Amino acid sequence: MIDLSQYPQLKLLCWSQPSATHLSEDEAFSAYQHYWRFIEVQSLSESEKALILKLVNTIGHGKFVHIFWNRHEEIPIDQLFNGKN
Repeated sequence: MIDLSQYPQLKLLCWSQPSATHLSEDEAFSAYQHYWRFIEVQSLSESEKALILKLVNTIGHGKFVHIFWNRHEEIPIDQLFNGKN
């Protein structure tokens, strides 16, 4: 389980679950993919970037797909933290 207190940007993505304190890795990866547009890339800590890369490699099998309504946009890993995509 992922402790939301350790990952501020992920915690912000859980606005609809104010009492949540932990997420599974699957839930966290899904949150990042669905709400990537709300992430402040410049505010990500090194530990949160490391978590995202771990999730991309383990759950996403090396792929990160930003899901927005019916649109799916794959973001290359080397561009993930280069600002908004």
